Amino acid sequence: MANIILRGNTWHARLAIPARLRHVFNKREFTQSLKTSSKPVAAKQAIEIVANWKLEIAAANGDGTAVDILASELKQRIAEEKIRGQYANKKLGMTASDAYADHYADSLPQRDQQRFYDVLTGRKSLPFNFKSKVWAEQVYTNNKTANAAIASIERFSLHTRLLDDVTRSNIKRWLSRERRAKATVEKDLSFLRSYWQHLEDIGAVSEDNQPFLNVKLPDTIKNPKKKREPFTNADLAILFDGIVSDKTVMLASLISLHTGARIAEVMALKISDVIAVDNVECLHIDGTKSQAAIRDVPIHPSISPVIKDLIADDNDRWLIPNTGSKQTSKSRENAVGKRFGRLKTKMGFPSTKVFHSLRKSFVTACEQAGAIEGVVADIVGHEKQTMTFGVYSGGSSIKQRLEVMNAINFDQEIAPIWSLKQ
Repeated sequence: MANIILRGNTWHARLAIPARLRHVFNKREFTQSLKTSSKPVAAKQAIEIVANWKLEIAAANGDGTAVDILASELKQRIAEEKIRGQYANKKLGMTASDAYADHYADSLPQRDQQRFYDVLTGRKSLPFNFKSKVWAEQVYTNNKTANAAIASIERFSLHTRLLDDVTRSNIKRWLSRERRAKATVEKDLSFLRSYWQHLEDIGAVSEDNQPFLNVKLPDTIKNPKKKREPFTNADLAILFDGIVSDKTVMLASLISLHTGARIAEVMALKISDVIAVDNVECLHIDGTKSQAAIRDVPIHPSISPVIKDLIADDNDRWLIPNTGSKQTSKSRENAVGKRFGRLKTKMGFPSTKVFHSLRKSFVTACEQAGAIEGVVADIVGHEKQTMTFGVYSGGSSIKQRLEVMNAINFDQEIAPIWSLKQ
């Protein structure tokens, strides 16, 4: 990240101020200690700090939306400083952020000053989507998912433009007008809940206001016509007998079935992702959905010989070679996904059973084996929904994940085709 710099053993956030605006801030650059010697930690901490600095610069440059956002940020800071009793002038009841707000307002053109004070004093609300891009980039590691999250926020903003207008009655009114598939609307609601939690975390909304909590979908929203289903044990025997002729598709399917990994994650695996964690052979999956999707998964005993054969062949940087499309993990994913689709359709499987159904088969096997849900969530890369495990827990151990792997077995359903050298 270009906006962090190491000074001694401590990383600092840093952002240069354009020369034409330096007189506004009375300095050449913003800088702030991040109080850490870890570069990854510093890079993560600097995102929000640098984003706020960029807002200040944009606002000073005449960006009206940035003026509103900065006023809201200062409003929150002033409230926090007063709660902590941090006054620059206690007699006047003025905090450091109060003083900065007045100084900053004087630098604005006359047309922007009133809007700035309207937001600062609470007379005007912020746009609902004002933090959507920053939030999505922080939470979702995959660009496709981040863009989908931003699109959900933007769609809702067309109905409810301001933060102050986000009420349960307005949410119900929005839902009553929806005619999209149930699963699509539920996905939007999931993104909206996550975004609202972020707004709460940064102090933009009150913790007491939970408008998206326990929202029920109206009957007017149609149910999805088709839902993806897991492959049954009987299905697996037929499926693997039919794909054995395409070694690449077979390998991808074996790994997905025994790890619960998505096709994008499987096809992005490299030889270097086969690692040892606490003396347990694992696949490091870099995730395609969120931070929870970045995980280490113990290699199931049934496919350990397959993995050993693959890493012995170091002529290809990808763990699974020979896809016919080696340029990017996305093109590899598409190539194998299409081939899998053609093969399974030829075998007579319906459209409800796709490559992702292997992931469902894995999770089903875990549940039927009595595995702890939180451990399975760590294996497949799902966010945990509870406050205790989702926020405070450091996650399950590799030993716990290995115990789950040892509890499931697909050998009876799949022909013994483990060796790649036969």
